[in-house]
Amino acid sequence: MILSETFCNSIKKPNENIDTRLDEERKINIEKNRHIVKTIAEHLSHIGISNRNAKYTSPRIQNEIITTIGYDIIRNDLVKEIKAATFYSILADEVTSHNREELAFCIRFVDQNKDIREEFLSFLHVPRITGEVIASTMIQFLKDVNLDLKNIRGQGYGRAANMSSDNVGVQRKIKNESPKA
Repeated sequence: MILSETFCNSIKKPNENIDTRLDEERKINIEKNRHIVKTIAEHLSHIGISNRNAKYTSPRIQNEIITTIGYDIIRNDLVKEIKAATFYSILADEVTSHNREELAFCIRFVDQNKDIREEFLSFLHVPRITGEVIASTMIQFLKDVNLDLKNIRGQGYGRAANMSSDNVGVQRKIKNESPKA
């Protein structure tokens, strides 16, 4: 990319030497990288002078690390794979945890190696367990992770009436958003 910009600039400004321009671009990149390396060095220095008993293993810190890694890295990679497959099915079942209604939400798709995969994406909190609320929670989650609702090709739920009712169940609400689901 830098080389193509350099070439275009050399056409626009023929009196400017290409070597000089490349050297300027290299210096800019070095400055950007220097900032990154400086930040890493500061963190390593902090860790080096920290108390030996600082292990960052409290439940709160562990949960923060897991959340950061899970949400930012693992889920993004899974969503990329699902998008590459284009079509997918949604799978969900209700779970009660500490008097909280949650939905275990999974996606089923065929990956680039032609393997069928079912991947857990999230526990979704549902304030009420009506078909309308569950469906809108699932739809909002799919939008939040940028998965196209029109690419849903299947649905799988538990046997609860609020999931599979023809009129007011989750299945009907999803079908209204994605008729081929």
